[in-house]
Amino acid sequence: MKKILKKKMTIFQFLKYHSVNTFTNPNLKAAYFGATFDCNGTHFANYFKNNGYIIGRASTLCEKINVYSNSPLNYIIWDHESTSIPCIKGAYNNKMTNKLSSIIRRCLFGKDIFKHSLQYLESFWTAYLKNNKMFLFDSGEGHEPTGQSVGYLDKIFYNFLFKFHRKQWFNDTDIFLLSDHGQHLIVPLKLFHPYDIQYELTLPFLFIFLPNKKYLYKNNLYEIIKENQQIFITPFDIYDTLIHIAYGKKNITNQNLSVPLGNSLFTELNYKERFCESNKYNSQIIVCNCKKIND
Repeated sequence: MKKILKKKMTIFQFLKYHSVNTFTNPNLKAAYFGATFDCNGTHFANYFKNNGYIIGRASTLCEKINVYSNSPLNYIIWDHESTSIPCIKGAYNNKMTNKLSSIIRRCLFGKDIFKHSLQYLESFWTAYLKNNKMFLFDSGEGHEPTGQSVGYLDKIFYNFLFKFHRKQWFNDTDIFLLSDHGQHLIVPLKLFHPYDIQYELTLPFLFIFLPNKKYLYKNNLYEIIKENQQIFITPFDIYDTLIHIAYGKKNITNQNLSVPLGNSLFTELNYKERFCESNKYNSQIIVCNCKKIND
């Protein structure tokens, strides 16, 4: 699969991506809404919809426990949405599996809920092959203390990506693969408050897959993104980058955003201003691991 992706896409890994907190809500609020935890914002999907995209969403999390189910944030009407399957009681086999951090696989009708969601994504993509479209898929399967359940999904995800390649859908698709925070569910170790665990809490992963098209090598874009892989960034930058894509990768300014804390990763970033103790970030980032990031 790695060789296949190299032919079709260029993969960027942002090694100094830093979350704004140690738990989900403020990180997703920054990435999805460009807003701090105590402020409202506009969901990035609204920008896609307002620019003619068909938008869809699927989740392996029950919408009743969704981090924004009771939020006063700007409402968004998805064109297509699959968030109810994880709420069916049949997906839970016993009391150990009725919470987000289940250590047992969540299955329904003989398939992992994860697979149901990916099949919904595939149906959405097939229905709108000739349209501009954006799809948000989030999964909570890795959110359990043993780290084992997520391993069952590797083959499912591989087969999905391979099918995407075989149907040539990678040719005009940008993919963001990210986590909201780092590893923090190793419960026995947390009891001892080790130094490294504190680092890992705020060091999530971020990969961006871009198709190998001419625009990637125009106006020095490839070199700009490559340089940004080694610069301190936050979820606010993800928000700005997504809006950049929604506008067709045209240059936009922070005046377009609700909270001017991010910059598109497709633009040159000033590394001299990019450190978590700067005035721009120190009031928004709860745990700042500058030393770890700079090592």
